[in-house]
Amino acid sequence: MRTASVYAMVAAAALAALLTACARPRPAGGAAPPDELAVTVETREYAVTPEPDQEREDAFMAVLAAAGDQAAQGAGTDTGFNYTLKPAGAIYPFSKVEIGCRVRGRHASGRGKRACSEFFSVLDARLRKKGLK
Repeated sequence: MRTASVYAMVAAAALAALLTACARPRPAGGAAPPDELAVTVETREYAVTPEPDQEREDAFMAVLAAAGDQAAQGAGTDTGFNYTLKPAGAIYPFSKVEIGCRVRGRHASGRGKRACSEFFSVLDARLRKKGLK
């Protein structure tokens, strides 16, 4: 009986080691196809505020989000429409920002380009309306 219990313990330890080895994360098997990767179609720089002004920055961000939502609805989910925001000010980082419009590579020259054009048009119009541009 004692021999069977030793074998069972060894088998259990071996199984635990095997399961632990299988549970380790592995690198991805392959990269996404290039036409599925996000590409930046267009970037523009916007002046937000020359010095820290939380109200103005919040208003700018609200307008940016609304323009992004409107463009995303018009573009459709397949385009992968999104935008990036990068501080570009020299002294105060958010005095200027760089906004980039991104879409899936396969839509960069068609629907994606139109979506980015609409995004920036809507953004510019809303900023003017709010007195932020």
